[in-house]
Amino acid sequence: MLPLSPRPGDAGQTQLGGDVRVWKDSPVLEVLGTLDELTAHLGLARSLGLPATMDRLAGRLQEELFQIGAELAVSAATPKPPSITAEHLLALEGQIAQWEAGLPPVQNFILPAGTPAACQLHVARAVCRRAERRLTSLVRQSPPGAVSPLVQAYLNRLAGLLFVLARAVNLQAGCKESTWENPLPSASTM
Repeated sequence: MLPLSPRPGDAGQTQLGGDVRVWKDSPVLEVLGTLDELTAHLGLARSLGLPATMDRLAGRLQEELFQIGAELAVSAATPKPPSITAEHLLALEGQIAQWEAGLPPVQNFILPAGTPAACQLHVARAVCRRAERRLTSLVRQSPPGAVSPLVQAYLNRLAGLLFVLARAVNLQAGCKESTWENPLPSASTM
């Protein structure tokens, strides 16, 4: 058996852009790893058969998430203006409004259920919320202005869009939404 030769990341560190080395559990890598996971979940949702317009949207979202990750990976060494702009936020809000227009109003908490594609979009939404939390930790530990507040707003709106898309997939498939009915007795019935 040949001896293993050590790899640069074997000791728990990795290299970001600009030759910056960080521990693999650093806040920036927590964000990057969660964005990577989110992008993969969107890819899985696409493989499960999203409607064509939604599939194109999901592909664009994957590209934007990669751009955010690339910028976060090099921002410590070479800060630059973010590529996520107010126009990206307006585009997400427009997509939310467009897809939500045909949905019934939310009356109860909606449980992640329905078609495989809708369930996968719900998983992507949950991972997006985790990315948002990880990004908040990174922002709190970074110098002011190191991370654009537009990136935080983008992830917040993206999670909302993924929720709406999951609902739209179920509606288009004729799948009734599962809602949570609070089974706990009220104080007046005890």
